[in-house]
Order: sequence, then structure tokens, then C-alpha cells
Amino acid sequence: MTQNKKYNQLRTDQVKIPRDAKAVETTISQALKDSKVIADNGKAYDTIQAAQDAASSWIKIPPETFNETATIDTTGLKVLGSGKNTLINGESGKGLKIDASDVIVSSLSIKTDSSSGASCLTTGSSAQSIKVVNCRAEQSGTYGFWMADGGQHIISDCYATLTEKGGFRIDTTSETVLTNSIAKDVARSDGNGISAGANAKNYTVSNCILDTTGSQTSNNQTGINVRTDCVVYGNRVLNADHTGIEAFNTGSVVVNNRVSGSGSSNVKESGSGNIVRNNLTGSAN
Repeated sequence: MTQNKKYNQLRTDQVKIPRDAKAVETTISQALKDSKVIADNGKAYDTIQAAQDAASSWIKIPPETFNETATIDTTGLKVLGSGKNTLINGESGKGLKIDASDVIVSSLSIKTDSSSGASCLTTGSSAQSIKVVNCRAEQSGTYGFWMADGGQHIISDCYATLTEKGGFRIDTTSETVLTNSIAKDVARSDGNGISAGANAKNYTVSNCILDTTGSQTSNNQTGINVRTDCVVYGNRVLNADHTGIEAFNTGSVVVNNRVSGSGSSNVKESGSGNIVRNNLTGSAN
């Protein structure tokens, strides 16, 4: 399928510094030592936003906390963190907004204030073919990762926790893939573990783990929302307040998932014309 082809391309992409980085005026090692963000023009900056505004190809962020909100609106930019200790603390605002095409975000953490109503990472109307790899959403007033606009996005090897609404939300209509990711203790006040808007369609959720143990309220929460023409397979869903996986609308395939501990149904078809089969349910699995 097209989604699987796109995911295979992600696995072979080389998310790394271009060769011409050797010619930069400030070396990466010195910039990281000074807790500066370096851009591909060879200059070091105090903020992520300033570095992105100056860059054309990539920025490298050190393992430090940056108390800011940032918008990535440079087409094709690689936003390269240094692991989970690279933290964007959006406080009362959004953490990171992607509003350009072909952006790659990797190896960083994001948080916002739990009462802010802001997501950790979200996409804007100009976003297309975004890749988010090995990132963490550590606290959010709404969603951890919200693919709000655009399409053909890939979220891989990411982790979301302590979100007031869902760990992940998909509102796109064109081949978004969420894979190999974890949501734990999410939808603490409202929403679902992996949410999707009513008009979302044609997305894939595969090989993810969703465990809502520890969520603060009972709110008719669903583990994974399945909308139109979607593929949901190989996931592990535990302890959803209401339904583990619910297939709305039509044309979706929900197979080979393991679901247990749901407050109501483990797997439920609320639409029609979906393929829902070979899912393991019950406490024994």
C-alpha cells in the first residue's frame, strides 16, 4: 500500500547534517557546548525560532531547555534535536508548529502548560509530507501530536504522555501514518487516546501501544478512533475508559490488534462496510 511504501522510505532516509556543514563558520560541537542552536549558515543562535528564520536546510538543537514557542515555515527544513533532553517548553503557548512542506523533526521533547489549551506539536495549513521521528510530547493542555492540516505525514517512534486530551490526533484526509509509537496516561480530562476528526480519512495506525492507566477522569474515552478508509493493525490497547478500538464510518480495516481492559467494548464497529477481524480481546491476551 502507499502508506507502507512511504514508511519504508522514512526508514531509508538519512536525517543527517549535509556534507557542506564542514565549512560552517561555527562548528557544531562548539555551538552545542555553548547551548546554542546552530543553523546551516554556520551561525549560532539563542533561540530555535531565530535559527529556523536564518536557515535554509537544517538546524541542530543542543540538549537544553528552550522556553519558547517556535513555528517552522521553511520548506524542507530538518529540525534535529539531541535526544530527549532537548526540550521545547512552550509554557502557555503551542510548543512547535509546522507550517511548511517536507519538514523533518527528530530527537527532541516538547511540553506545554496543562491548562493552556495548546498542543505540543501541530501542523498548519501549509504543511505537507511532514516526518516526526523519535520525539516526545511530555505534557499538553490538549494533544501531544496534532496533525491538524495537510497530509501524507509520518509520525514514527514517538511517545506521548500527560496530555489533557489525546496523545495523538489526526484530522488529515491523505495518507497519514502513525507507527511504532506509544501513548501512556493520555486523555486525562477529555478526548481519546488516538483521536481523529469526523472528516479524517485514509490514515494508518500500526504497531502502537496505548495504555491509558492513570488517566484522571472517566470520560467515555476511546483508545483508537477509526474513521473512513483507514488501516489499523498490530496495535496494543489497554485500559480504555470506554471502547478500545471503535470503527466509525466505512471502508476501514481493523485487524490483528490486541485489546484488553476496556470499560465497555474492546473492539466495536459503529459504522458499516468495515473489515474487523482477527483481533485478540479480553484479559488473557
